[in-house]
Amino acid sequence: MKKLITTLLFSAFSLLAFAQSTFTEKMFNDMMGRYQKETTLFLKTETSPNFIFLGSDGQTMNYEQFLAFVQGGTFITNEFTNLKIRQFDNTAIVTGIWSHSHQLKHDNSIVSYKESVTETFAQQNGKWLLVSHQGTVAPTVKADEEAAIKAVIEKETATWRAGDIKDHADCWQPQPYSRILIAMTDGSTLDVAAAFMLNPTPGIMGNGGVSVNTNYRISINGNTAWSSHDQETTEKDGTKSNTLEIRMLEKINGAWKIVGESVHQVKSK
Repeated sequence: MKKLITTLLFSAFSLLAFAQSTFTEKMFNDMMGRYQKETTLFLKTETSPNFIFLGSDGQTMNYEQFLAFVQGGTFITNEFTNLKIRQFDNTAIVTGIWSHSHQLKHDNSIVSYKESVTETFAQQNGKWLLVSHQGTVAPTVKADEEAAIKAVIEKETATWRAGDIKDHADCWQPQPYSRILIAMTDGSTLDVAAAFMLNPTPGIMGNGGVSVNTNYRISINGNTAWSSHDQETTEKDGTKSNTLEIRMLEKINGAWKIVGESVHQVKSK
């Protein structure tokens, strides 16, 4: 009887030890939650001393270099999807898609990324530690991104004509380097601050009529893009005018926003 009890106790402790050593998706999400909330503390207490970070830009950093790097910004969003976990004894490998955005301290600008990642963990002295991170730019469907960019520009065009200040401003994200240049038919140029799009002069918007954009040409490079199009505007009285327009955009928090604009008025024949 005593031998049976001893065997059962040994089996129970063995099962408990196995459960504690199994790396689960919940454990990963909890760890990444702590990484977002207390990044510096997480790196000091939940990464291996020989931690290696390989970014999607090809840059490699050791523990000390990455610790200094992350102190230059703060998390805004942090989401992992399509997670798959493989475990080999005291080593766990997690793959998935990491969508995240940060606000940089030096200029308050916001940057966002979507990466395919491989995170490697090792159990050391009974505790799971992050050993390495490797990221590559996640593939995107070009047609979907182009459609999203067109939608933002079409929304900006329509809300300007409708006088919808709130929804028009939602299309924009002025940055310290933003600029709006308008070339007039008389050869003069207007240099307008991008902040004007968030708080325009009363009465300048909402004059009715309709603007139609055609001939879109779009180039996308990661989280930045530029788009050109032809615009024909018909005023309420039937008067028509044409412009050639360019928009500079950035993908911020997963959404395309206009950060710059160039408009060239076309002389009527």
